[in-house]
Amino acid sequence: MQTANVEILINGDMLNTVPKRITAAEVPILRSIHGNDSIVRVREFEDSDVKESEEIERLISVYGKIVREIYQGPVPRLVTAFSEVGIAGGEAPAPVVEKKSKLLKDN
Repeated sequence: MQTANVEILINGDMLNTVPKRITAAEVPILRSIHGNDSIVRVREFEDSDVKESEEIERLISVYGKIVREIYQGPVPRLVTAFSEVGIAGGEAPAPVVEKKSKLLKDN
């Protein structure tokens, strides 16, 4: 599951922001609470080894019943990558391909 540092616009207010490290699974919850444009300045993506079952328990303890409204069913599938919720930058970086200059000769 991916995590990132973000700023959350409380109720969509640009003058009322909270910086927080969140998981990708939190994005739909925060959008539901604060509005679709409430997650801004997403950076410092990292992969976490947290299990979905542990994450759903944490989310319920933090956000309450809204989590079950968004993630329904006996074994809900959580969002695990920011790209799944339309946030770019969480994708794996493209491989770097090195090109040798024609001016350099191998000796």
